[in-house]
Amino acid sequence: ISDKVPEPPSYGGLQKVKVEPKPFLMDWMEGPEGTLILNTDIDMIYPNALQPDKWPRESSGVMNRVSEHFIYTVKREDVLNPNLTHIPHIGAWTRMTPWLPWMLMGQAPGHITYFTTFQTLPGGIKELPLNLVEAARAMDEKWLHSPTEDYGPSLSSLENYAREQKPAPVPAGWTPPEPPPAPPYAPGVGLRAELVRLGVPVRLLDAGPMTLGAVLGRLPAPPPPPRGVGQVLVVVGEGDGPRAVARTLAVRWGLPDGRVHELDASGAVTAPARDGGTAQVVALRVGTEHHDRARAAHALAGLGADQVWAVTDARTKSADVAAWVAAVGAERPVDALAVHGLLDTAAPGTVLEPGLPVAWVDGVPASRLVWAAALGQELDAALA
Repeated sequence: ISDKVPEPPSYGGLQKVKVEPKPFLMDWMEGPEGTLILNTDIDMIYPNALQPDKWPRESSGVMNRVSEHFIYTVKREDVLNPNLTHIPHIGAWTRMTPWLPWMLMGQAPGHITYFTTFQTLPGGIKELPLNLVEAARAMDEKWLHSPTEDYGPSLSSLENYAREQKPAPVPAGWTPPEPPPAPPYAPGVGLRAELVRLGVPVRLLDAGPMTLGAVLGRLPAPPPPPRGVGQVLVVVGEGDGPRAVARTLAVRWGLPDGRVHELDASGAVTAPARDGGTAQVVALRVGTEHHDRARAAHALAGLGADQVWAVTDARTKSADVAAWVAAVGAERPVDALAVHGLLDTAAPGTVLEPGLPVAWVDGVPASRLVWAAALGQELDAALA
């Protein structure tokens, strides 16, 4: 026992790396119900006692790479009890190690992972299953007792194998085992099916590589927002949609009072004066009747906008959206969509069906990140 971190096992002198002494500070963290959790680990790479030139079938390579990790859970009160010489605990252990030599895997791809749990038994061996005790005794009585003296160098099964065994014969033409061939790879099959289910137009899926990033890269790019001096953006839609988008834009763009204009296409519509000041946003409200669309189309043409965004609901059928946008933009075409409800629909991709770029989504500028979030929340569950 020392106040310094113990040196790693030497494995019969094969592990020669020396590290500077460090304070022996344990990696404790708080656990539930008055417990503490301790993590310890050891990671090493050192020369293999079974070199492949002598042990071609037993050796996994020139170097051994070994990693062991332990988790202990104990009671805080036991840790703080100065009268205890042993702290009852429960935990888990895992080890990643090369193929065991008796498996005759040679330098085949892969490794072995061990995992088990352990715990303190207050009654000692008496609490173990009898068949387990007898099996240990049949191997060697020493496994049933704590060592009373130094029993020699710390050797793993690899070093012991090199000392106790002889290389296995190598049959003519022998090569290390290979993993079974992977099934035929059909890139993007599952992803494509899910994106179709989410309403993404097939024309975007079949135009290039089938990855989510590639599909997002093929989305129509919205035009740069008209934020320059004297520019005018018209946001057109039914109900309160245009007003909400215009007000949010004014806040995000830092527009002063008086730069947002609320107009109704059913009444007199006057274009805002081009006064050389900051950008202006016009919220143009359209009625719900079919003839209101023609009025809106005429109003749009007279506003002289630098850009027109149509406010649409992502839950509306794409065919209806396309028809509405075509009617309203009959005299002055719509440049982009401002969509709300995208994160509330099971098929957000249908918004892309009309072929117009999306400039605004639920109060924020549209971007690949926004689309990844809209599509990804459904994809994660479907493709998990």
